[in-house]
Amino acid sequence: MFPSYDDPIEKRIKRFNFDPALANKIKSTKRCFVLGMGPSLEKIDPAGLGDEFVIGTNFILRTDFKPDVICVVDNRRFDYENWSKSDIKIITVKQISERRGEQMNDINYYDDIDYIDYNTGLQTSVLKISDFEDRLSTVNFSGSVITDLAIPFACYLGMKEIYVLGLDGAVASFPSTHITGHEANYQAALPSRLFHLHEKSAQLAARRNVKVFNASPGGVVAALEKVSLEKVKPNAIRKAYDGVVDGRFIVIDGHITKVEAVDGGYRIVHERSRKVIRHKNGRVIFDIDDGSAAFKADSTFSVEPSFVRRDWVCFLSTNAKGRYITALDELGGYRLKPYAEIFSAYFSSFKLFEDWDSAVERAEHMKVLKNLDKIRQSIGTAMVADDKR
Repeated sequence: MFPSYDDPIEKRIKRFNFDPALANKIKSTKRCFVLGMGPSLEKIDPAGLGDEFVIGTNFILRTDFKPDVICVVDNRRFDYENWSKSDIKIITVKQISERRGEQMNDINYYDDIDYIDYNTGLQTSVLKISDFEDRLSTVNFSGSVITDLAIPFACYLGMKEIYVLGLDGAVASFPSTHITGHEANYQAALPSRLFHLHEKSAQLAARRNVKVFNASPGGVVAALEKVSLEKVKPNAIRKAYDGVVDGRFIVIDGHITKVEAVDGGYRIVHERSRKVIRHKNGRVIFDIDDGSAAFKADSTFSVEPSFVRRDWVCFLSTNAKGRYITALDELGGYRLKPYAEIFSAYFSSFKLFEDWDSAVERAEHMKVLKNLDKIRQSIGTAMVADDKR
């Protein structure tokens, strides 16, 4: 019989046959970091988490991260090519090892956990259970490895604080998904289901006196309490950008603009109108330069590697401390928001184009997205009118 929550932590750790160094690392900490696969993971520097207990998920070895362990419950996320070349322990379930047979001989894994698939309708829904299973002998297979296995596993190992990274939300990840880089093969779960799963998982963790936070930059997963990684682990955030910025073009709000170096940072200037991007009352707008010191301060930004690509940039205000130019989606306009707020990692990141013509296609794509939204609203209005007849 497996050790339960009532047994000493040493027994629970010993169950998984970790190497001694990892066992000591787990025993000596009360917090861990769980890595999802959202695009905002690119903003995180793996070296900054080197001294932390890190739980990866699914295809994490296709990134630069080398976590301490990897959790997987979905056979479609079986990454044999990378796992077989690594000594990292894979924490999985019986159903996967049974399906994968001889391949498992090449992998360092633990699989003595059963799963209950609530999608069959024959078993108890994870949304209705009242606690994580006391001995971690079963988990619920419901559509999110973070909620199904990573969080219960971390709780079982005695963690008291769990910080999730790369958890952006399926909607906010557009045009990517929560499985960044592999969108063609693996579709994201329904956003509404994921929201409730995250919310329920945090509630169940709280019953074990464990706090679960979303420390991802941006995203829309409000089911987990948002915290800033800058406060929790500041050296884990990519800050230094060494590419060329001055003279490059970006597309913002569908407009092609030029990034120009000024004292203290950069300005974003509309090439044709010469209006300048500035912030005012938290909003980000185009405005005419009045030559004042206040205008200069409100329109000067520093750059960092973006939230989705390291060769893209994000813009940080130089006078509104810790606030970035962000957008919730491609339609709603731009706001200044801190790292831990809710925003789209993709639409708060900007690709740098060397010349005007290279930026035109991106601007056209943005216009098409806005037109599609107008068409959608128009159809919705017509449907409501029909329903009233």
